[in-house]
Amino acid sequence: MLQRVLKLLPHHVPPPGCTWTGHSLRSGAASAGYAVTKDLLVICHYGGWARGSDVMQDDYIDPSWRSTPDARFFFGWLKSAL
Repeated sequence: MLQRVLKLLPHHVPPPGCTWTGHSLRSGAASAGYAVTKDLLVICHYGGWARGSDVMQDDYIDPSWRSTPDARFFFGWLKSAL
């Protein structure tokens, strides 16, 4: 399903030598959400991970991401979600 959707968006191509995957999208969303909220419990809840998931922290969130206007637009509501 993901590959079909991405083919509809030819102007959104990954960097040379890379591919988009479900992990890419989930990791990007988790990293951006964390950059905005700094709240692991909220990211676990809305990302579908178990509370306190080591997998989410170790394999999905990139703590070097910064909060950007786009990230705040999409994930700012998480700051008051729980």
